[in-house]
Amino acid sequence: MCHGPGMRQDALIAMLRRAGVFGNTPHAGEIEAWLTEFGLDVVALELSGAIEFFEARLPFREAER
Repeated sequence: MCHGPGMRQDALIAMLRRAGVFGNTPHAGEIEAWLTEFGLDVVALELSGAIEFFEARLPFREAER
């Protein structure tokens, strides 16, 4: 879950944070930056409301001889 895509989603996330269900949630778009900082290649990224779906993998490395 991420916040920033809409007021309704942000209000729900804020309520769930106050209830102790959620911790800190990223802003929309931050997940891609986090994945690349960890050295992963982002294959797919899609934002749907407050949910951000992603696919990432380790970069392909040529076999060393």
